[in-house]
Amino acid sequence: MSYRIGYDTEGLPIVIRDSDGATIPQEASNADFRAFLGWNAAQTVPLDYTTPGAKARKPRTLLAIHADVMALSKPQLDAVWADLSSGSPEKHMKSTGPNTPTIFALHCVGKIGSAPDTHTQVGIIVFFVADNPAYLVNPAFDPTINIDGSEPG
Repeated sequence: MSYRIGYDTEGLPIVIRDSDGATIPQEASNADFRAFLGWNAAQTVPLDYTTPGAKARKPRTLLAIHADVMALSKPQLDAVWADLSSGSPEKHMKSTGPNTPTIFALHCVGKIGSAPDTHTQVGIIVFFVADNPAYLVNPAFDPTINIDGSEPG
């Protein structure tokens, strides 16, 4: 298990679990956060998860995120989709951000046929990244991908 630090749109640090891209709430009662604290304490150079970023960040436009997703190679796009559609329920169905209703609708549309088409997959990826800005910043499943859902404020 490994972690990294990202920053939300206000420049506040976010703990991100590399194995699944999940953001970990910094709450003492959260078992995932306690696991991060244990892991972090064992590191030679612990991650700084308390210092805000130099600049506040703001969400990128859906159009900008879409352009970056469309620029991915087919193997990269397949890797993102494999990660987002893994689990039960699928990872993208666990999103809790403001785009959750849209992700759900695209998920349902994608289930009408035998499998979601590429346009449906790209739509789900774009909305998921908008809700989880650090998800595609050098993810563990393909560190060559670097799509940030936020930008300097």
